[in-house]
Amino acid sequence: MIIAYLIHDTHTLLTCSLVSRSWYIAAVPHLHRTLVARMNPFTGDKETKWPKSLRMASKFGSLPFVTRLFIYGDPYGHEFSPKRFHYWTRREFSALTNVRELSIGGLDIPSFIPTIQQYFGQFSPTVRSLSLRGPKGTYRQIVFFIGLFPHLEDLTIHTGWSYDWNALDDPTLIPPFVPPFGGRLTATSGGGYYFAKTLIDLFGKVQFRHMDLLHMDSGTQLLVYACADTLETLELDATDICGEKLCSENASALSNDFTGWSRDLDLSRNNSLCKLKTTARSLISSLRDRAPGTVQNTFRAIISTIDSPTFSDFVVAYQLGDFYNVTYPEGRTAEFGDEDAWYRRQFEVFREMYKARDFQLLLWAYCVSDSSVRELERAVAVEKAKGGLPPRLSMAYSLAAR
Repeated sequence: MIIAYLIHDTHTLLTCSLVSRSWYIAAVPHLHRTLVARMNPFTGDKETKWPKSLRMASKFGSLPFVTRLFIYGDPYGHEFSPKRFHYWTRREFSALTNVRELSIGGLDIPSFIPTIQQYFGQFSPTVRSLSLRGPKGTYRQIVFFIGLFPHLEDLTIHTGWSYDWNALDDPTLIPPFVPPFGGRLTATSGGGYYFAKTLIDLFGKVQFRHMDLLHMDSGTQLLVYACADTLETLELDATDICGEKLCSENASALSNDFTGWSRDLDLSRNNSLCKLKTTARSLISSLRDRAPGTVQNTFRAIISTIDSPTFSDFVVAYQLGDFYNVTYPEGRTAEFGDEDAWYRRQFEVFREMYKARDFQLLLWAYCVSDSSVRELERAVAVEKAKGGLPPRLSMAYSLAAR
């Protein structure tokens, strides 16, 4: 019981395993719960290379203890395919019978078909979380692979950069199971609409409670409609895939142009929606934009479609840079007081949002310098003194990593 609390403290677990045989038996499953295998021989530790890491775990009899399997590959010469297996490797791989979290990079799905069950069948009864990064194959083949796991709750998938647009789909390829999908969907796709449509067409219904979607375009609306009765949290381009802190050169990770599909996003059918999180380079159009008001008008339009009685939180993460680094239209220069006008327009956006619906708004600003932090603090203090801030507005900021 006590040792279970040390699941993330490997050093202490190792110490506990030396105390007595009973402590060793209790600590071993936690020590060997994660197995990492890398396809690229030039990255990572030597102990994590494929198939060495698998072979060592088999040698010490720890394969049945593995609950988290991470296979790191890529579609550029380091794919995970049947070529990586030989007789003994397949036997050792089939001994992984308790994996609950499976993550594979560079999975070459067409190369496994039609014998894919022989390689991944042992995972079907136990896998609850699946992550695919850069899988090779058509969307139908990708969805077919997802359908191998009848108890799957959480799905993370990043496609687009390795998708084979010239491949022909096999219409007879039908997923053997329909997973419950009761957890979180995290998706990044260059062809978001086609992936979403294939997922819904082949499974009939998806019931995710949380969705984090990046570059899914019009596929976002399909998924929102499909999860109308279950969706509680929707994040649009909200997660920085590089980490919690942003470098100034990665500012585009927080950009959201709100064009096309996003302006028409309809959340009226989602009666269980509680939280909406999104990103924007700025809540107002910058001084160089030709179409002022695009972002705040989009926010206002999206919020106006929300009919869920449980909706209570709207989180906006946006990039706050140095004001004097803004590129002005030709012939114009920065004028004293422009930064105050810029912030006043930001706060006007907040007030307009509250007119549409009452909710808790959390503004999370990623500041790229100390000066932008001071400007933000000063603007908030001035607005609070005037009583101009909405009563349910929370503000926070993070200084981007250098």
